[in-house]
Amino acid sequence: MVSAWLRKGEIDAQKMDCASYDAARFRAALIEIRQMTTNSPREFVPAMQRLCAQAGVAVIFVHELRHLRTSGATRWA
Repeated sequence: MVSAWLRKGEIDAQKMDCASYDAARFRAALIEIRQMTTNSPREFVPAMQRLCAQAGVAVIFVHELRHLRTSGATRWA
């Protein structure tokens, strides 16, 4: 089940339009993202995903699968 959940994240990430990874740009994005953490999730999530994608990082949310008991994963693709 975990592999199916991870694969769903990979598929969703492949659909995103992401720049090539740029560490400096990602560090700058993280600074901006930290300043937005008090915004509502409706504003914060799309803005965070956009900033990360511009730095070459796909941020994907995949709903949990029943009885899986996982809360997050990071993958380098």
